[in-house]
Amino acid sequence: MSVTPEKNRDTLEIKSYADFRRLIKGQTSKSMHDLYDDLYYQKHVGNKEVADSYFKTLGLGDSKYTKIIHDIAHVGPGEKILDIGCGRGEMVFISAHAGADATGIDFADSAIKIANEMRLKHSPDIQARTRFIYNDAGELDFEKNYFDKVFLVDVVEHVSYKEMADIFMNVKRVLKPDGKLIINTAPNVLTRTIGFKIKAAVYLLTKGKIPEHPIVTQFNTLKSDSEYDEHKILLHINEQSVFSLRRALKNCGYETEVWLEHTRNPWENSKNLHGRLLSSLYNLYGLKYIFGTHINAIASPK
Repeated sequence: MSVTPEKNRDTLEIKSYADFRRLIKGQTSKSMHDLYDDLYYQKHVGNKEVADSYFKTLGLGDSKYTKIIHDIAHVGPGEKILDIGCGRGEMVFISAHAGADATGIDFADSAIKIANEMRLKHSPDIQARTRFIYNDAGELDFEKNYFDKVFLVDVVEHVSYKEMADIFMNVKRVLKPDGKLIINTAPNVLTRTIGFKIKAAVYLLTKGKIPEHPIVTQFNTLKSDSEYDEHKILLHINEQSVFSLRRALKNCGYETEVWLEHTRNPWENSKNLHGRLLSSLYNLYGLKYIFGTHINAIASPK
């Protein structure tokens, strides 16, 4: 049975990945809405260091969460940009700084409040080319064929599969015919499942014990730090793989390229014969899809 955040707010315990899966089963972004509070945007988006950088740099500082999208998107002057689930507005400010007219939408009051407060600290030029709107991503209230590029940065893992498909369909309507939908999502669900089982088997054979699942480690880290709220761990209700994201986009009528930012191939840069052979085997057997992380996609409406 699914357990909503409200029901377990004081007694949350995660001792296995199965516990985590039971807690998020059947959830949607709307059922998790109350977890998207001030604390989440002040501390949890990225981490405390990333959040501190946001407030110090007015949202213009590069982080591992924004740099890859900035590099992929090649935002130019005069382009119309939409950032769905914009949060604090980093990609909106970065796009406006590059000369674009950028709009950020989010369904969380806390996110829009923080983004608008930061917007007022920018120059009149940046203010004129940015706006933040309280809007549900499933109901995009914009003209048809309006945007050159649409961003979904660390969003799809926060919405249910149906919500994700609805967003993809709505994005098709507001994108220009030659427009691009640019996605980043993490973690790779296969590292949580198959990857961990392989790792656990190796640990058991070589060290005689099974390691702690990363989701348990993350939960315990959050729980031990008074500045965090461990319940935020439940927000990743729809973690993807390269294959599932590619399939979802194709089912919604997109031509798409999906890849892993980090393959985690330990022999990738090896110069000796043994290392190169292991690297080739790693790639041949598709282990990057199991152990790699940070999934990126560029999709175009057919």
